[in-house]
Amino acid sequence: MEVTTLESRRKDQLWAELASIAGDERLDLYDVETFGNGGLRIFVQALPGSTDADADTGQGGISLEDCSRLCRRLMVFFEAEGSRFGLPAEPVLEVSSPGVNRVLKYMEHFGSAVGERVKITLDQPALIADKQTGVVCGVLSRAENDGITVVEEQSSLDISMPYRSISKARVDFQFT
Repeated sequence: MEVTTLESRRKDQLWAELASIAGDERLDLYDVETFGNGGLRIFVQALPGSTDADADTGQGGISLEDCSRLCRRLMVFFEAEGSRFGLPAEPVLEVSSPGVNRVLKYMEHFGSAVGERVKITLDQPALIADKQTGVVCGVLSRAENDGITVVEEQSSLDISMPYRSISKARVDFQFT
């Protein structure tokens, strides 16, 4: 998994347009994925500092109405501008929240998840507490430019890893 910054994505013209439209709707563009023949999955969250944000976690919820409103705006945008981005005038659009078990792809995603339980899948198994494992679960304690540190939940060891060793990562919220 190549972990980059959202700043590098913001230079992408489609990302910039989508982020601007989401911002007009008081939403923050979290991620964009393509699928099929021109389909887009667009993940948005409440803008940081939004009055809708949860005071304890800084994470804000978005409503179905928020997603529907953004989807309608994007349908109009793609009808007019889709061909500029190599997309059909009516692409298949999915607009949603990244969810509580959100995927972590960018350095900013990892930074915003510090203090949360995460599940990290490594490219190669690592030796952790006398066992080889390809998955590390625990609390993300540090996210910097060079990598992350997770306090592994079973051993309580600090496991540091560079971003390049991560194949998948997500918040792993435990429902009680």
